[in-house]
Amino acid sequence: MKNWEEKKLFELCETVTVGFVGSMANEYVEKGIPFLRSLNIKPYYLDFNNLMFVDNAFHAKLKKSSLKPGDVAVVRTGYPGTACVIPESLGEANCSDLVIIRPGKNLNPYFLAAIFNSSFGKNLVAGNLVGAAQQHFNVTVAKELKFRFPPSDLQNPTN
Repeated sequence: MKNWEEKKLFELCETVTVGFVGSMANEYVEKGIPFLRSLNIKPYYLDFNNLMFVDNAFHAKLKKSSLKPGDVAVVRTGYPGTACVIPESLGEANCSDLVIIRPGKNLNPYFLAAIFNSSFGKNLVAGNLVGAAQQHFNVTVAKELKFRFPPSDLQNPTN
């Protein structure tokens, strides 16, 4: 572990942002762009039960919260810190109230999801929750989280 560098999360990412936060009551449609919510994010995988959809026009307005394959989606409220990697098979998608992490070239998204889903990651997130009535994982806090990261060649789950 001597080659592992301590870095803030934002230093190894293209972006760390938050999904759309606001009322969705009138935006859902029967078919369209998948719109992920906290209940769809499970440790290491997407749960497609209760998947909602939005139309192309609403999706286009929400470029900041659009998801790409390889992004790591992290739950903010409910089960904060639960994370999964967005798979290629999902295609174009968007989300509500999730921390969206787009890792840089030196950060394996699966390694990052494993950190968040580990007991270490859960404790780290739990110690940084904000809010009085309903605690959540704040994107500003997420950017500043410090981790010890191995070189990228050691982040492959098969190593």
